[in-house]
Amino acid sequence: MPNFFQQFLNQVGSGYKEADKRLGGWLPGGGTAAPPVRAFQAAAPVAGRLAGKFRDETIIPVIDKGIQSGVLPTKETMFARYLTGTSKPLTVFPEPLLDKVSNAYDQVAIEATRNDVDKIFKQTPLFRQYESTQTELNNLNTRLRDQAEMYSRQPSFQEQERITQYEQKLDKLRQSLNLPDYNLPHDRIPKTTLDNKERLEIIKQHDLVKPGNVTVGTVAAYNIMPKEVQLSLGRFDIKDNMINDRYKFDHLEKGREYVYGRGSVYPDATGGGELASDLIELGLKTGIINPSSGYDIRIPYKK
Repeated sequence: MPNFFQQFLNQVGSGYKEADKRLGGWLPGGGTAAPPVRAFQAAAPVAGRLAGKFRDETIIPVIDKGIQSGVLPTKETMFARYLTGTSKPLTVFPEPLLDKVSNAYDQVAIEATRNDVDKIFKQTPLFRQYESTQTELNNLNTRLRDQAEMYSRQPSFQEQERITQYEQKLDKLRQSLNLPDYNLPHDRIPKTTLDNKERLEIIKQHDLVKPGNVTVGTVAAYNIMPKEVQLSLGRFDIKDNMINDRYKFDHLEKGREYVYGRGSVYPDATGGGELASDLIELGLKTGIINPSSGYDIRIPYKK
């Protein structure tokens, strides 16, 4: 985190310097080289006065340019953007990161909707025909077994032929559906039947990834999301080839708590440790941010 703030203070456009002078030299890239917390302490009262039009028309475009160009690290700069109190949507990411994020969202969506996609697939005519044929074969085998046990009656030639016909039909249906060679009417659909691309098509066709219904938990955020945005993205929907997410902290009303290895932190800010929580605390006390502060993220879905 400290390395980011040093970059954040040193690596923005030269066109920003005049505004920096007028405002006391705190703006990113204006020449100030204060340590992270001291820089934000100095910035806080000024940022409070700047809240609104100047911030969104002058400060935020510079921050976003730093994100898009890759000059500023994405995750940390997204946090700094939040600390300005802006609600202006973030619409840019570095180009190489867009593919990574899109792939991560795909994996989250696939796992979160696996049962729903299985249910939809099982309603397709071919799969219903498979289930119906399997049920008919099972019923016939049960009846013939009962006859053999109760009356010592062996299947007739015609009945054996019917079993063979059912089995041949099932084999053809299994091949068409890419199903394994065993009964599967109530189990999960295997990957041989539906690959990720086909699952994504069903997800898109049936609009299964709706606002707020697919959330990345903390563990998944570490394991799935690219390191550049770990714990910065998570609740999302994909519509019209746009990823819509929300950058905010949901549990600031709960106050800080002690987390082993992280110190005294806000529940949603464990990834940034005490420094991140100190900056949030400063923002809350100065009124730059409040517990409902945050901004939308609208970035291209690269598929």
